[in-house]
Amino acid sequence: MSFIYGIVAHPVGHSLSPVMHNGAFAYLKIDAKYLKFDVESKDLEKFIKQIKNEKISGLSVSIPHKENVIKFLDEISDDVRKIGACNTVLNKNGKLIGFNTDYLGFLEALNTKIKDLSHKKIMVFGAGGAARAICYGLKSQKADVFVTNIHFNKAKNLAKNFDIQAIKNEQIYNENFDVIINATPMGMAPKFTDLSVCEKRLFKKNQVVMDIVYKPLITRFLRYAKQKNCEIVTGEKMLLNQAAAQFQIWTGQKAPIEIMDSVLLQNL
Repeated sequence: MSFIYGIVAHPVGHSLSPVMHNGAFAYLKIDAKYLKFDVESKDLEKFIKQIKNEKISGLSVSIPHKENVIKFLDEISDDVRKIGACNTVLNKNGKLIGFNTDYLGFLEALNTKIKDLSHKKIMVFGAGGAARAICYGLKSQKADVFVTNIHFNKAKNLAKNFDIQAIKNEQIYNENFDVIINATPMGMAPKFTDLSVCEKRLFKKNQVVMDIVYKPLITRFLRYAKQKNCEIVTGEKMLLNQAAAQFQIWTGQKAPIEIMDSVLLQNL
């Protein structure tokens, strides 16, 4: 019997999840396919009810549904409850269970450049679902986390949720950070290409700088960081590692991460 998985988002056209998951299924000879489901917010509840009946075995959940999907699920993991965002759904005999692999994928990606995050001073731009997962991951590693957002109230709420510090945009330039992370869509093609969440003067030599945007791979934000001799982490690393964790939840098998990585890079 063929298994069906897919990504639910709006818009969904740009997603690279299908090439990674279908590449992994083909490599491991699993009879499954991974599809794209373009669903608007107003239709999400109807879609989630349908997937139970249509025997869809699992879903990746992306923008703008990560927070909204939770109320339509039967069960959620502790991580989802604490983060307030879900990016993975498993259909277990008609029971829909929500997980969050974003924070795991993020930590794996960041750990390629910096292993010990405890007491490191870390700046996070953004206050959406991805930023929430990132702040949760950083707190789990005992980092000293600062967050800012264009809508400062959202940053304040996030800071309160995770017991971290909200900082106004104009104040960030007075601080020295060990790690700086963009968890917003700024820099993403085609809508925000060539925009950066901050000015070049924020970056200093030897900082670790990570962007979650992966189209383009080198955003203006990362270009500024490279010009200041920072260590950079490109956005596809988080995408790859969160997908590998999803694959394991769905199939019970270890993901063939090198295969997923190579098909991902071919399609960037």
